[in-house]
Amino acid sequence: MFRSSPKAAGRRRVATILTATAAFALVAGPAFASYEVESGDTLSSVADEHGLSSWRVLYEANPQIDDPNLIHVGETLELPDGSGGGTNEQSTEQSTEQESNQEQSTGGGDSGSASAPSASTGVWDRLAECESNGNWSINTGNGFYGGLQFHPQTWAAYGGHEFAPNAHQATREQEIAIAERVLEGQGWGAWPACSSQLGLR
Repeated sequence: MFRSSPKAAGRRRVATILTATAAFALVAGPAFASYEVESGDTLSSVADEHGLSSWRVLYEANPQIDDPNLIHVGETLELPDGSGGGTNEQSTEQSTEQESNQEQSTGGGDSGSASAPSASTGVWDRLAECESNGNWSINTGNGFYGGLQFHPQTWAAYGGHEFAPNAHQATREQEIAIAERVLEGQGWGAWPACSSQLGLR
């Protein structure tokens, strides 16, 4: 009966180890890159800048963020290896949509600018229709409240407690008053999906 030599057996062991190492490398995948938040950044703008398919991808990759509408200068964000497919096309479509709606807007400026203009009440009604089907007292238990879907920390940070403990307990006019402050501080990126859909940014 033929027996393999110790040298041949050793070569087989080395090959097995190399195969296992390669398999582990494929499973492990690339490490996340990081990004330091700058003034005027929103999750939406950072996601667009780095070719991610959505701000939600960035939000889910950073569990330390409690409120997706509130990120801080100097904060470090993990950048997942998101699929950037169609991102350039989407950005171009948004840009064209923004230009076509510019005359309807009450001013210019980019979405992250602190000098974002005040919006008319009609614009807020359209945004609420998109965010909550126009229900200003909605509370579905998803962590966001009221017609404009405020996160509790955003509501508190921009003075909402002057009116009510939470947004869904405030009036339409009070929600709009706080929304104006959020718009001034964060731009339309505070409502990333619906503001894009309505051509506000």
